[in-house]
Amino acid sequence: MLLETARLLIRSFKKEDFDFLCLMMKDKDVMATTGFRTEQPDEKIKSYLEKWIVEGEDTLGVWAIEEKSASTLVGWIMLKKVLNADPELGYMIQKKDWGKGYATEACIAMIAYGRSLQLNRIVASTDPSNKSSIRVLEKVGMTRKEAINGEITQFEKVFNEKN
Repeated sequence: MLLETARLLIRSFKKEDFDFLCLMMKDKDVMATTGFRTEQPDEKIKSYLEKWIVEGEDTLGVWAIEEKSASTLVGWIMLKKVLNADPELGYMIQKKDWGKGYATEACIAMIAYGRSLQLNRIVASTDPSNKSSIRVLEKVGMTRKEAINGEITQFEKVFNEKN
């Protein structure tokens, strides 16, 4: 386990998580506003899972979000370098768990984790139409920076002595 919150465990992925990932990553509503944009085929999901299992052992990577009381997965969260020199915060929550505050809770924990790593800055991006993700990123203290071609809204969290 990497992190624990009041309701969640953020842990490394396991091979047994494949079925959950397939359900979530084949849901067109879940995928529509993600960087993936479309449902993913089994082969791709298997490839992601294998990669995420390895990354989950590193300082930066992608981890499973598990609801503690039911011991069930609700999504994934990442803190890793994607397109920038700064690590990117990202997450995906399965549709039946939208609106329960899991994304906010997991992001707060991940930002605190980033601070413990003495990162200077964390970035995030979301589709401008994804109002829920925009609210989550604002609630966890990230600052909106810019929209890129109207397709991606950028956020950042800069760490200093005061935050």
